[in-house]
Amino acid sequence: MRARRTPMSVRHARVPATMTLVAAPRLTIVKRRAAAALGCLTFASAAVAQTLQFQVADGAWHEKENWSTQRVPDLEDDVIIPVGATCRIWDVAECRSFDVRNSGVLRVEAGASLTIHADSLLIIGTLQLAGAPGAPATLIIAEDLTISGKATGIEMSYGRITRPPDRDPILSFVRAPGPGPTPPRIYGDGEIRVRLDNHAWVWATDAQRPLVLAGKPKSGSGEWQARDGGMLLVKCDVTGEADWRIHQGDASRIWVRRALSNLTGRIELLTGTMLIDQQFCTSGPLLAGAGVLRFRSREISSVGQPCPPGE
Repeated sequence: MRARRTPMSVRHARVPATMTLVAAPRLTIVKRRAAAALGCLTFASAAVAQTLQFQVADGAWHEKENWSTQRVPDLEDDVIIPVGATCRIWDVAECRSFDVRNSGVLRVEAGASLTIHADSLLIIGTLQLAGAPGAPATLIIAEDLTISGKATGIEMSYGRITRPPDRDPILSFVRAPGPGPTPPRIYGDGEIRVRLDNHAWVWATDAQRPLVLAGKPKSGSGEWQARDGGMLLVKCDVTGEADWRIHQGDASRIWVRRALSNLTGRIELLTGTMLIDQQFCTSGPLLAGAGVLRFRSREISSVGQPCPPGE
């Protein structure tokens, strides 16, 4: 039976003295090539994207025989991983976009990377970032783009979502349109370093290693959650109306190590612990079950009302 949510002031809650409570279009990519003639003149040509479909049940990205065009995808190509197929990336890979379909898997192995340039899809399909200690699996977001999904999403183990060193793109993570209630999720452990506009779910689920929000700022109307004993570690600026939620396991925790102000999302502590090292202000309400909220800073924080002026 689902636990009844009660205000933070009831006997399950622990309230610190310092706290105040009140109940994209598709891209055309231009290549420049040196002419073979004397003088090495250059020219620009608008390349037409091709769609390449993976053709084996389980195989490697870099084997040309595994693709419908008999060649390995490059940055101008849209790739399709069909229903039930698993495509494995063991080295550096790049494409314009991906479309991973029902029960399909696009798997980036330890030490490998995939760079994408345009809007991509995970419709009941999974992008796995399957790294190892000292050898993360990396997704590089090269341009402003959206990853839309439903019912599954990006599964991370020693995973990393980041950007090129010379660019600052925004990844929008959203539920795909159409029937079906379940948003996609980024879940597991690793680091999200890219600028992220989150309108779905980001879940820390590993009991041994945290999922870290680091690097560039994060925002959105989705959800930041720790569950199944996992820890969500916040080390960057976060704005927006996304909810903060701890669920499924007393060991689950959210640890905020940076001052966060002018948030509007609610805090929902069904279990576990939310630790806040610096000032934390949200105008959203606090809903508590058996969870604990702890402030470890002397700075004044507030929940359920706007932050003090000037904060």
